[in-house]
Amino acid sequence: GNLTRQIQYSKVFKLLKERGYNFISLPSAYSATNDMPLANITLSYGGALNEFDNMAISLTPLSRFGLRNMQYDDHRKKINFNFEQLSKLDDYKKPMFVFSHILSPHPPFLFGEKGEPINPDIEFFINDFNKVGPAIMGDYKTQYPNQIKYLNSKLLIMVDEIIKNSKKPPIIILQGDHGPASILLSDGPTKDALKEHFSILNAIYAPALKNDGIFFSTMSPVNTFRLIFNKYFEEKYEILPDKRYYQSRTPPFKFDEVIF
Repeated sequence: GNLTRQIQYSKVFKLLKERGYNFISLPSAYSATNDMPLANITLSYGGALNEFDNMAISLTPLSRFGLRNMQYDDHRKKINFNFEQLSKLDDYKKPMFVFSHILSPHPPFLFGEKGEPINPDIEFFINDFNKVGPAIMGDYKTQYPNQIKYLNSKLLIMVDEIIKNSKKPPIIILQGDHGPASILLSDGPTKDALKEHFSILNAIYAPALKNDGIFFSTMSPVNTFRLIFNKYFEEKYEILPDKRYYQSRTPPFKFDEVIF
């Protein structure tokens, strides 16, 4: 749809390509960020299942006959592949823009705190808004902390390796698309649910901006690339108000400002 197209043909991607950057894309479990048409290089881990394959399997009896474990194994391999590749990016002789959308610690919860495999005994889904929602919600307190411990350990190693292997100081953006969802928005956009969903990780390593004092705790993602492009590329992007909007999940997709 139109939203997928806006992701895949982002102005960020276009500007960086115009500046001579190699756009490198890694595999994602989400269709809108898995196949990036503007990418110069698409890295593949050899997995066979995409978002629609998983949905087809999960909605049929096939998920009960051994294929469910295959789905979880495939998802784990995809996540670990992203961390491995980001930790050892080759020198492509041009500046690189590397895009990786890792769907974790997002459900399903399939890692123990040391990375040991866990195969939940429920249908494989990668969203919080589905018929197995209550089962997933019950797992947030017991399994989400273990999954995030493992991912944090991988993340720290990855960041250290990127910095160590970079000939020039890199720019690293670690940005969540939403926060945890232990309180389902589908039960109604309550204040607690909205605060949890809007609380994201937004960590930026940008040495040229270190002493400018322009980052602040309430900065929203709308200004991430504007600040970076203005500083590094001398662009003149307007810095926008940091506001939050809740979008209804059904047409006509009404947007309401959220104030905590």
